[in-house]
Amino acid sequence: EIKKKAVRAFQLGQAESILRAHKDLVSAVEGSPRDLEAMGLLCVAYEQLWPYTKQTSQDLKSILIVTQMARVINPISNYSDACQVVYLITKGQMREARSLLEKTLDQQVDERFSLGPFLYLIKAEMLEYDQNFINASAYYDQASQLWPQWITSKLGLAKMNYKLNKFNEAMAEYQTILTLDKESKAALFGLGLVELKGFKNSEKAYNYFSTGYKLKQVLPKDFHIEALYNYAQLLIEKRKKKKALEVA
Repeated sequence: EIKKKAVRAFQLGQAESILRAHKDLVSAVEGSPRDLEAMGLLCVAYEQLWPYTKQTSQDLKSILIVTQMARVINPISNYSDACQVVYLITKGQMREARSLLEKTLDQQVDERFSLGPFLYLIKAEMLEYDQNFINASAYYDQASQLWPQWITSKLGLAKMNYKLNKFNEAMAEYQTILTLDKESKAALFGLGLVELKGFKNSEKAYNYFSTGYKLKQVLPKDFHIEALYNYAQLLIEKRKKKKALEVA
């Protein structure tokens, strides 16, 4: 089934796989225009992909159309509320988005509501943006408990542990991710940062960065820049200036 296939693609936690899920979900909504769950999943696909898009008015319109479709079918459904949260986030109306997200999370979020993990993730992302890393890590962890195979929430938790200087915990999360996906560029770069900043082990860090750099995957911008900057610094220390310039 398309929705199950989309969920598996989400769990890989890579922009490329989410893009494939997005295309499948567009087809699912077109084929079943009253399927609220498919619409909700399509909305969260838009939210996951938003940082990687050009964020044009046409992108926003696409989200609005799905949100309106969901509202027409059931204006008080958690699925239509989730779509509205995504639409408000992409419009930059963060206060309204937070308020509606809190209201939706206050209702029962259980395994029957397939968007639960995404809503916990969005809440975690908002708290991370506020630099509230302790509470953000709790919500990333909540999302992980609902979806133990979900790499995105595990990456969020690993990053929060890193920012809180909980380096052993961060390393454990990144290594868990590698057991789920041995070619996770994010996990390799994360381990590089942990080895370098947490354990001052520049050689191990260099190896992780070098392996990760060869993989062609799209990563969140700030995290990617931090990893590449530190990798470039290690290359300079090794007198590999040409490679450092390429990386930087």
